[in-house]
Amino acid sequence: MWQNYKVNQGQIVEVLISLYRYFLRLTRRHGLFTLAKINSRMFPRGQYVKLPAGARLFVPADPHLFGFVLGTHEQHITEILIPSVKHGDVCIDVGANIGYFTAIMAQLAGTSGKIFSFEPVPENFSVLKLNAELASARGAQVTPIHAAVSERHGTLRIVRREYSTYHQVGPNLNAVSNDSVPCLCLDEDLPGLAAGRHISFLKIDVEGHELSVLRGLRQSLETGRVRRLIVEVTPGADAAEISEILSNCARRVECWVGGAWRNKNITSLTERTDVFVDCTTR
Repeated sequence: MWQNYKVNQGQIVEVLISLYRYFLRLTRRHGLFTLAKINSRMFPRGQYVKLPAGARLFVPADPHLFGFVLGTHEQHITEILIPSVKHGDVCIDVGANIGYFTAIMAQLAGTSGKIFSFEPVPENFSVLKLNAELASARGAQVTPIHAAVSERHGTLRIVRREYSTYHQVGPNLNAVSNDSVPCLCLDEDLPGLAAGRHISFLKIDVEGHELSVLRGLRQSLETGRVRRLIVEVTPGADAAEISEILSNCARRVECWVGGAWRNKNITSLTERTDVFVDCTTR
């Protein structure tokens, strides 16, 4: 009886997801968060969904659910990933959360590629680990790593926000939290992880800790170990130092501004946004 219930529930979820896709297309993505909140009341423990590219993902109750289902969640990043990641590539997802972009990277890199995904928050990591297993069942090689990434080895504090996608790590964040997590430095750990291979694509989205990640990646960037990367950049002092770090390795820099990728100086940014860096010819 329990098996029949699971099958019937799975069928109901598939029908609902199809209906959601239809109505969301009609409304041109308006009300995504509202509909996701309604859905989370129906499935508070989360659900399995199929991404447009074909990968399967388990998603806990999350306001980004329908962005995942439709493939519209940070679609500008996916549009960079698709032509950049090839079969057999090695990719790294820093701040992987539950593994949405990890799943896309794994799909693109195929059975001979390797994906390393870093996530510090325990509850996010448990879901990331499950989604890594789903990708591995399809033949991908995904390694989830329960750690933060920073400029040196040590520990960082975790501060939880309303939704999992907004959790932060840092040394002295002002919040009621005693959680801590180990942190790694990519300059020191990449050679062992990637077995000397180049990193075809690196994604960094760590809610304000990006500068520290890049400080710990400077040598790898300058020696050409990383071919392409996307990093979310905060304007001001962070943007100025990130621009300096990237100046010795970047062939092309584009910023996501006004709904398009534009050739723009990082130091001129006025709001937090994603920056794509191509280092392939240096």
